[in-house]
Amino acid sequence: MPTQAEKAAQFLALHQRQQIFVVANPWDAGTARLLTGLGFEALSTTSAGLAFVLGKSDGTGSVTRDEALANAKVIVLWGWDPTVAHQGPAHQFAWFVKLARERGKKVIIIDPRYSCAASTLADQWIPIKPGTDHAMFMAMANRSAVMGADLGATEALRRRRLNS
Repeated sequence: MPTQAEKAAQFLALHQRQQIFVVANPWDAGTARLLTGLGFEALSTTSAGLAFVLGKSDGTGSVTRDEALANAKVIVLWGWDPTVAHQGPAHQFAWFVKLARERGKKVIIIDPRYSCAASTLADQWIPIKPGTDHAMFMAMANRSAVMGADLGATEALRRRRLNS
């Protein structure tokens, strides 16, 4: 079994190669197995990415709301509407998106439905046709690769590895 340092080195290498590196975001153990079986080389959670770059642990509430907002440039809601949940984490997320917009963050909603979130939370609504999610995602990934988007992930991983 690889050590944590070996895993970090492998993950850094994925960021340094020429082809597009896509990290899938599973929501439970079943989807993690499914995504691994489909060939994804790395899996992460959205919260883990930011927490680890900040040198914090994930799932402990250690990343503050202000740190999360400072990190975000754009919030993309793809195929879901947090305004329909009236309790729990989704309802809190709708409030977070509203707060992000008040602080100047752009919100894009990609969904065939013109939802409550699209009308109240979004700066831009992209009404894709049902079943075209994969093509849209690949076009966005290609655009990011062509434009040279790095988002600082490679340098953050290098700093983290050197500090450990």
